[in-house]
Amino acid sequence: MTLQTLSDYGSAFQVKTLGALLTRKEFLQNIYDILSDEHFPNPAHKWIINEILKYWHKYNTVISMDTLKIEVKRLDNEILQTSIIEQLKEAYRHSDDELAYVEEEFTSFCKNQQLKMHS
Repeated sequence: MTLQTLSDYGSAFQVKTLGALLTRKEFLQNIYDILSDEHFPNPAHKWIINEILKYWHKYNTVISMDTLKIEVKRLDNEILQTSIIEQLKEAYRHSDDELAYVEEEFTSFCKNQQLKMHS
């Protein structure tokens, strides 16, 4: 059974999901159409998801850490900047943890959210 919100999965799962989205082109490609920042409660995660989506839309590949560093510098909000940098470090650190499980579970979650929106 898929959980109702991404918060139900806990922050570690969310960070691993970000890690997978930042490093696994195939995963991002498969989920791009149903990926949304609204599932992520953390403002830093929302920002990262939006950057991932914008970059994919324009270049059809995963965004690099170098590009993310440049984009983060454009933000006016220093607190958000710091939070994003911390979350990115965590995401990259955990990008290889339980990948198959995280990808499968997050894909199911997104598909389930899509169904709820359209019913």
